[in-house]
Amino acid sequence: MSDNHALQNAQAGLANIEEMVAALGCAYDRLAELREARRYHQNDYEDAVEDAQRCIQEDPLSIQVRGGWHDVGEVDEPAAEFEILLTTGGPALRIRGDLGQHSQPLRPRLEYQDWGTPWTELICTGQGHDALQTYCEQFYFGD
Repeated sequence: MSDNHALQNAQAGLANIEEMVAALGCAYDRLAELREARRYHQNDYEDAVEDAQRCIQEDPLSIQVRGGWHDVGEVDEPAAEFEILLTTGGPALRIRGDLGQHSQPLRPRLEYQDWGTPWTELICTGQGHDALQTYCEQFYFGD
């Protein structure tokens, strides 16, 4: 049996997403603790939160959205789906999902592919799914 490099890439990509989201969560938690203890200085941990957000926002290769079907001549509807491309080639990795009424990400799915193979979903449950959702929430998908 040969190694499935695309699956290994997807699992490593999910682990990376989980690490970035954990760092963001730690920064938010520490900021809340300092505010509650009134030992908060402007920018102390806001910088840490912004750094964690920036790390996530600079991670993708591209972010795209697309709308739904509509009749010829009608005005385009708001975007209905999103795609965040994380790696290309063999293997490739992306996140696809739906967009809610306010362009918020819904039902993100991590998909992987290798040369000559179809896109396959990596089933994410529990902590992995939560991290994927939080990761996607760091992006703005509106106009």
